[in-house]
Amino acid sequence: MTSTSEIILSAEERNRQINLIVGNYSRVFLHSSDTDIRVECIARTLSVLDIKPHIIAVAFQRLAMTQSEMPTLKEVIDVIRSVEKSAGIVGNDAPNPQNAWHEVIRHLSAIYPSEWSHPFIEQVVKKIGERYITEHEWEARELFISEYESLCDDEMNKILLGML
Repeated sequence: MTSTSEIILSAEERNRQINLIVGNYSRVFLHSSDTDIRVECIARTLSVLDIKPHIIAVAFQRLAMTQSEMPTLKEVIDVIRSVEKSAGIVGNDAPNPQNAWHEVIRHLSAIYPSEWSHPFIEQVVKKIGERYITEHEWEARELFISEYESLCDDEMNKILLGML
């Protein structure tokens, strides 16, 4: 279970990581008069978006290999989307955690359940146990979402490490 303070701390840590990544990579590019403003704008915007810091790091690595000047926000976002797509994050058939949980509830309450839409859902359900889920729905929901997000993140990290 995640407490509110953990969520706030993780958001603060995430923002710190993003600022560090953008700041470190900005040193690689030639500086122009608007570089500092651009760096701040990019870091602030990326902190608001739901993008994992390691995706941002891979995107800046790619940009550092192809550009000499600090990229614009649009260029950064375009490369991030490209990294996400090649990592299988966008267009991946794995549903978001909330939709995956709704599928679990529909599946377990159906008389004739259909196939799971993604193997990660089935894997987490097997790990937690169908009986536990049906008998302890509220507790199981939090556990399922946590395990599912962890599994998706682990898989994404494996893919990204292969891209470096």
